[in-house]
Amino acid sequence: MNIKILRELDAFYFKDLLDLFNMDTDQLNETLKTLIYFKILRKLTDPSDNELDELLEINNWKQLNTPNIDDLYVFKYVGIVIVSNTCLIIYPKHIDYYKEDKDNNFVVLKQFISVIKKYKYKEQRININDDGLKNNFNLLSLTLELLNNYNEHGLYINNKEIVEENGDGEILWERTINQKSAYILENNLIYLDLYTSNQINNNDNYFTNLHSCLLTIMTNQIKEVLNILDLKPVHLNNKRIEDFGNKEYIISKLNQELSSQFITYKQDTLMLIKRCIQEITDANISNNISFIGTNNFNLVWEDVCSVVFNNCINKPIKDFEFSYYKNNKESLLLSEIIAKPNWKHIKSNKVHIANKTLKPDIITINNKQLSIYDAKYYKLILNENELKNYPAVNDVIKQYLYQVAYIDFAKENDITITNNAFLMPIDANTVLNIGNVNIDLLVFNENNLKNIDVLLLPCKKMFKRYLNNQLITNIKELDDE
Repeated sequence: MNIKILRELDAFYFKDLLDLFNMDTDQLNETLKTLIYFKILRKLTDPSDNELDELLEINNWKQLNTPNIDDLYVFKYVGIVIVSNTCLIIYPKHIDYYKEDKDNNFVVLKQFISVIKKYKYKEQRININDDGLKNNFNLLSLTLELLNNYNEHGLYINNKEIVEENGDGEILWERTINQKSAYILENNLIYLDLYTSNQINNNDNYFTNLHSCLLTIMTNQIKEVLNILDLKPVHLNNKRIEDFGNKEYIISKLNQELSSQFITYKQDTLMLIKRCIQEITDANISNNISFIGTNNFNLVWEDVCSVVFNNCINKPIKDFEFSYYKNNKESLLLSEIIAKPNWKHIKSNKVHIANKTLKPDIITINNKQLSIYDAKYYKLILNENELKNYPAVNDVIKQYLYQVAYIDFAKENDITITNNAFLMPIDANTVLNIGNVNIDLLVFNENNLKNIDVLLLPCKKMFKRYLNNQLITNIKELDDE
C-alpha cells in the first residue's frame, strides 16, 4: 500500500491528484465524487465569503503555481483515508512537524486518532466515522471495530452444555433426584451417583470459524495501516467467506444464532459479524474508499478544552455554595446566569421569555476565580507584520457579553473574573499568550472589561490529558510537564 502524508487544508490541482492516487482521469473523477460526498474533500468554485476565509488558511497556498480556484481541491478532513491502494494520512492543520512523525513511529498520528475515537465514543456513535456511511462499505472502520471486539472478548465461542455422571460441573439435583437411587445413611439421604452439568468450548463451531475467517481476511487487507497504528493483523484460518455458503444462507444462520443467544457481548459480536457479511459481500474492497477520522476537528478541540479545563458551565451553582439574587431557581446552573431575551407584544402588553440565550463554551471556577474561555480551532497568525486566520467580530463581542453577564454574579459571591480568552492549538511545548483583542465601545469601557486574551495551548499535552482524564486548575500546569 502506498502511504501519503498530508495535512488538513492541503490543496491540489486535478493533475496533482492524478499522481497522488495513481489513477486515470475517469477513475479519479469517480473517486473525487465520493470524497466530496463524504466531505473529505472540497472543490473550490467561485468562492463565497466563507470559502475565501478558508482560502486564507490553505497550508500550501504559496507553493501552488498561479492558483486557479476553479481547479482546486482542498482536503477538509483529519484522519486516515484509504483509496484503492493508496493510504492518505491527514494531520490536523496546526501540526507543523507532521512529516517527521513517520520517523517517530507515527506517535502524533496515533495520539490524535485516539482523541477522535474518544470524542466519537462520547457522542454515542456506533462507528468512529462521520455520518453518512450507511450505504458505503468502510473497510477500515469496520476492521478496527472487529479487531477491537476480538481483542476485548476473543473469538465467538458457542459453549455447548453436556450432562455427565459424577462430573466436575454443577450438580443437577432435580434430575438426580428423579432418576437416581438414594440411600439412607444415619437418617440422611445419600446419592452415590450424581448428574452434573458441564460447559465445553465448541471450537469447530460454524460461527467461530466464520469469525476467524473475517478477522483474517479483513485485517490482512489493511495490514500496513494496522502496523502504523501498532495493531497486529491476525491469521486464524485459511477459509474463504464462500466456504460458509452464500450471503442469504449466512445471514439466516446468524439470525438463528442471535435468537438463542442471550449474553450481551456475544450478541454484539454476532451483530458485528452480520454487518461484515452484509457489507463485505456486496463490496469490491479494492475499489472502495474507507476512512477513520473527522471533518469536524473543531468540535474535537472544543471537547478537549472542555474536559481538560473541567468545564463547569452545566453545574449547579449550589455545588459551589453560591447564590444569585436575580434568579432563585432551585439547582440554577452556571449557564443559566445569563438572562434569556424577553419578547413583548405591544398591544396586549404580554411578555414572552425565549427558550434559549447565549452560552459560553467553557466556564471554570477555582479558588474564587472565574475564567471564561472559548475554544477556537484556528491556525492564527498574529505578529508585528500581519493578522490572519482570526475569529469573527461576533465571537469577540460574545466574549465581552459573557463577561458582562457574570459581573453581578461574581460580585455577589465575592468572585474575581480573572481570565477571558480564546484557546487555540499550537504544535509546541509551552503555552503562548501572543496577544489580545478588544473593541472600543462605550458599553464595554464603562464596565472595565478585560481584553480577550489569545492563548495558544500545546496540543500534544492537551491531547494527553484528555485521553488520561487529567484536569488542570491553572494553565501554567501545562508548562510544568
